[in-house]
Amino acid sequence: MYDFTPIINVVIVLLATLITAFVIPWLKSKKTSEEITTVKETVEVMVKWAIMAVQTAEIIFEGSGQGSYKKSYVLDWVRIQCEKANITFDPDVVSTMIEQAGENLGLWGTNKTEG
Repeated sequence: MYDFTPIINVVIVLLATLITAFVIPWLKSKKTSEEITTVKETVEVMVKWAIMAVQTAEIIFEGSGQGSYKKSYVLDWVRIQCEKANITFDPDVVSTMIEQAGENLGLWGTNKTEG
């Protein structure tokens, strides 16, 4: 009778090699793209929050010289929304979003005078 043990061992090693070389990296890349999608969606939501908060602050705090109140209001509002959604709040990132939102809405240019 024939001993198939060496052939079975070769097949097992070959399958393990193929899984290690192709399947595992593919699964890792799939997870990474899902994580990237989640981060992208989170950033999009935060940008929308920043735009809404900037628009609201412009209505609440009318007149010039109120930039610090507006920014404080927006930062607080976005921080609260992040806490509700279990999103890590980074004031530096949100400040950048506020600046971009204001410029995109045409509220100030690159030479803005309010602080």
